[in-house]
Amino acid sequence: MNEQPPPTPSDVATFLNQAFESGDVERICLAIGLALKAHNIADVARKSGLDRPTVYRAFAGNGASPNFTTVIGVLSAMGFRLKVTAKRGGRASVSRIRSRSQARSQS
Repeated sequence: MNEQPPPTPSDVATFLNQAFESGDVERICLAIGLALKAHNIADVARKSGLDRPTVYRAFAGNGASPNFTTVIGVLSAMGFRLKVTAKRGGRASVSRIRSRSQARSQS
């Protein structure tokens, strides 16, 4: 028998973070779909407030792009969260326009 132990939450988090770092929506969805296999789908669906078929379809890798609420809900149900970090280079320029409240406070 060639059974492997279930992945640790840390292993799954590393796997998901690598997918998110790619910026490829299909890869992210596939990664979440693979991570779901280590969880009870009925429990994930219940905790995320979604129907089981919705969870399956959202992360089946068939080119579907689940909405942000679905992604956040499923990640949370599996015990994960998103965290935004600054990336180096390749960003849009920061606006130089100051808000009126900033302009008034500096007058």
